[in-house]
Amino acid sequence: HELTSRICIINNVDYNSWINKVDESWSGAIPATLVINSVSGKRKFIEQPLKEGDLDLYLNEVNN
Repeated sequence: HELTSRICIINNVDYNSWINKVDESWSGAIPATLVINSVSGKRKFIEQPLKEGDLDLYLNEVNN
């Protein structure tokens, strides 16, 4: 799909200082995925493992 992604690594061990900045609904559990449409600002946060086809579904959600 020729996706290009910006990947951020946060190495701040004080997770309480930044976890809500990622998504207010995030409990801090991993795996977690955040998909953002950089043009519209539409976001989708998923706090569970992704299954085959899930990423395509979430990409379509933020792009429509």
